[in-house]
Amino acid sequence: MKRIITGRKKLYERQGERSITLSFGKVDGYGNGRKSCLMEVEICLKDSDKGPAFSVMGNVWNSSGTDIILGGQCLDTLAEFAKSFRQPLRTAFRKIHGLWKEYHLNDMKAGTPEQERCLESAPVKVMDYDVACDYLKANGLYEVELDGKPYRYGESWLYEPIPPSVLSAIRKVLAIKTEAPKEVPRDISNDVMEALEGVL
Repeated sequence: MKRIITGRKKLYERQGERSITLSFGKVDGYGNGRKSCLMEVEICLKDSDKGPAFSVMGNVWNSSGTDIILGGQCLDTLAEFAKSFRQPLRTAFRKIHGLWKEYHLNDMKAGTPEQERCLESAPVKVMDYDVACDYLKANGLYEVELDGKPYRYGESWLYEPIPPSVLSAIRKVLAIKTEAPKEVPRDISNDVMEALEGVL
């Protein structure tokens, strides 16, 4: 059976929030060699007082579709499943994964761009707050100037704007028409690829 991307919109849209759920078909969620678990990715853009806030989350459903066996910020794990996808699905997922890595929760950054760059350059990935603070202190960047005032890493959530071209691409994905007759899901693979053209 040909693998396609299908999508659905939420039954409701909150004020200032748009989302789309993209279904990438079934994957081997149990690791038993059988592709029996539906993999989905939800893309969301909401208005915040500082600007558009972007988030992505993934879900892998059990084989009966009644519960999630893997969900949330699991796109690195989903990327392993996506390696077996044919084109254009593999590229579409890779682009969504790249957007997630670069812009996910852009309204909840613990550090300034300078602090974040320092942590990204660490010899090992820094996942712990205390380790991050120690690493920044060792590099003289735990406290930096932000808007003319001292800012210590993690003392508030900072907003990082999304570049206009990327924001435009995200909005195009959110605007994809997902409606189709119930018995035949609409393949939106090409729509997703077109929307993300030139991004990452």
